[in-house]
Amino acid sequence: MYYEINVSKGIKANQFSRGLTYYHYFATAPRSLQSEKETKETKEMLKHFQVIFPKPEYKISLSMNPEVEQDLDIEDFLNDTL
Repeated sequence: MYYEINVSKGIKANQFSRGLTYYHYFATAPRSLQSEKETKETKEMLKHFQVIFPKPEYKISLSMNPEVEQDLDIEDFLNDTL
C-alpha cells in the first residue's frame, strides 16, 4: 500500500471560463509514502504542500494504491522456483 500526492499547476482559463486548466506538475514516488503507518507523515506533507502550492494556482490530489510490494529472492526468481 502506498499514498501518492499529485500537484498540478493552473496554466490558463479553461474553455468554459470556469477556472483554470491544470497540468501535471509533479507527483511523489510510490516508495515515498509506503504504508498506513506513514499516514501522519502524509498529512504533514499535504499541509506543507498546501502552503507552498496554494490554491487556485495549484491543485493537490491524494490517492492510495492498495498494491503490495514483495521483495523477491534473485536466485529463486532466476531459477523459476518462486
